[in-house]
Amino acid sequence: MTDVSTLSDLENDASRVTVPKPPSRILGLMTWALPASSVKNRLLRRLGHTIGDKVIIGPTLVLACGTFVFADGVSVGTGNVFRRLRRVDIGRNGAIGNFNLVSASPEYQRFDGRAGVLRMSEESIMTNRHYLDCSGIVELRRRSMLGGVRSILQSHEIDIVTNRTTIGVIVIGERSFVGTGCMLLKNAHVPSESLIAAGSVVLARRSTDDLKAGIYAGNPARW
Repeated sequence: MTDVSTLSDLENDASRVTVPKPPSRILGLMTWALPASSVKNRLLRRLGHTIGDKVIIGPTLVLACGTFVFADGVSVGTGNVFRRLRRVDIGRNGAIGNFNLVSASPEYQRFDGRAGVLRMSEESIMTNRHYLDCSGIVELRRRSMLGGVRSILQSHEIDIVTNRTTIGVIVIGERSFVGTGCMLLKNAHVPSESLIAAGSVVLARRSTDDLKAGIYAGNPARW
């Protein structure tokens, strides 16, 4: 069973995606590993992905993933790893730096069509060397930034009361910034136009009604 937060804009896009099978998977692995080029983009389109104009995708390792949707002007650096995600959406002029690890546990995708998703809205940015667990959903909203290095976003956890693993949604709000070495746990929500100070831990929120813009810091992070 799963416990995914109700974010209607995400839940409306719950269509399941079939992970490619060999030899398509092998061909896809080789194509993603190529240097950035217009030829690479054309090949990825032939493999069923949506790749917009002026998209730059450096050598990338993609393992057993579903569909990628990159809008115009998207930039993806070198050495990123995507593993077992159902879907990756990056909006116009969104950017991912280098050597990030984005993964999901596929077990949850069998029970919930919303699981296994990374969504980055228009002009959102992920810098370098972060780890994102997208077993549930991770969303960076418009012009937000996961900055610095080595932050951890963990969208699933063990519920010790019910003795089961649950998944949720992590949101970085519009025009917000997350600093170096932060940890965002299942159902964490960074308000719009806010800053999460380096080394902070953002815990789950049962409701986002009381969240206000500002600087959040500490463990747990407080306004």
